[in-house]
Amino acid sequence: MARRRGLFAELQHQAKVAEQRQQAAMRQQAQAAKRAESAQRAAERARMAADRASEQDRKRLEREAALAYAAARVAEAEELTSDLNGKFAELDDVLAGTLSVDDFVDLESLRAVVVHPPFPHVDLQIPIPAPTPIPDPSLPVKREPEPVKGLFGRKQKQEQAVAAVEEQYAVDYAIWEAAR
Repeated sequence: MARRRGLFAELQHQAKVAEQRQQAAMRQQAQAAKRAESAQRAAERARMAADRASEQDRKRLEREAALAYAAARVAEAEELTSDLNGKFAELDDVLAGTLSVDDFVDLESLRAVVVHPPFPHVDLQIPIPAPTPIPDPSLPVKREPEPVKGLFGRKQKQEQAVAAVEEQYAVDYAIWEAAR
């Protein structure tokens, strides 16, 4: 028959079990790290020996180096797997700890009901009318240049009159753009 514990005793027990699992996972991870490190050293030694060996032994040593490299990769994979298994064990402990406790919280009981006082300014309850839109100023109109008088320098005077009209229009347009 299972022994019944109080809430705090059960929490202490769960913490102790979780700590034991975590220590076991850490030991496995340390062992995997040692295996990976030794396999890495063996692969390095084999590679260095392959570099020094004669041509006859080179192929044999290259095969050994490849096997040592593969063993190092397998040991690294085992180390990563043991690390993941440790994390999974931690998650399982958390899940087991939360499933054994009834932690239901009625959120409606936590809700606060707010009672607002009446608004004291009755005159502000009537909305003000929307403002009338401000019309855009009218687009400036380009004037025609004044007709040129005289016979001499007519073409130059005509160009000056057109330039003056264009300049005035540019100024009027800039003023209109700023006002808009």
